Amino acid sequence: MNIFKNKSIVAYLSLLVPVLAIVLAIIGGATKGLLGDTFSWVIVLFLVLGAVVSIAAFLFPKAEMIQAVAPIFYGIALGLIFLDGVEVVSYGLIGIDNDVGGHMSLTFLYLILGAVTLILSIASAFFDYTREANK
Repeated sequence: MNIFKNKSIVAYLSLLVPVLAIVLAIIGGATKGLLGDTFSWVIVLFLVLGAVVSIAAFLFPKAEMIQAVAPIFYGIALGLIFLDGVEVVSYGLIGIDNDVGGHMSLTFLYLILGAVTLILSIASAFFDYTREANK
């Protein structure tokens, strides 16, 4: 069984999504730049669940409904990052002493990586992962 046989370009690009999610989980877990100098394990859980679902969508292209589930997990993770990071960013933009912990630049990195992951996941859900046979 060749899992790369008859895959479209979108299918190969969709493999970038779980890689970005795992990179975000690793960077977030290692740097802990959100509220209270933490990176919640719940965020990591949703990123990993999204990555697993994205890989399952690549492996089982006939089950097209799987492609619609991954953006839900990535969206929840991005929402949690935003929820924990909004206070850190607001303190940083106002310029007052940050007493809640966290790092504004790391929070922006998390938000950008999370948004790119979510957008790519949503975009890949609209395309078919199998290539049409040439006639």
